[in-house]
Amino acid sequence: MVFTPLLASTTVGTLDPRSVAVHITDIQKALFWPQNSLYIAEATAVLPDKKVVQARSDDGVMFEVAYDKLVVATGSQGSTFGIPGVLEHTHFLRDVHQ
Repeated sequence: MVFTPLLASTTVGTLDPRSVAVHITDIQKALFWPQNSLYIAEATAVLPDKKVVQARSDDGVMFEVAYDKLVVATGSQGSTFGIPGVLEHTHFLRDVHQ
C-alpha cells in the first residue's frame, strides 16, 4: 500500500521510501490466517465454469487459484486534469520502485 501524494518527496530524498509504503500484510493481519492467501502475480485467465483463476508469478511459474467468490479490481489511471502536455512531459509515480 502506497501513499502516493508523498511519493514525489522520496525521489528527492526528503522522505525515506519506507515512510510512504507499507506491505499489505502489515495492514491486513488476516492474510496470515491459514484460510487466507495473498498472491502477487499476473492473472492470465479466469475460468468461471471451474471457479479458477490461472496466474503467472514474476518468475514465470504458472499456477491456478480456486475461488468461491471473485472480485476483479482493474486498477487506476493518473489524471491529467485536462492540462495540455502532461502526458508528453511527465512521469506518473504510482509505486516506490518508480
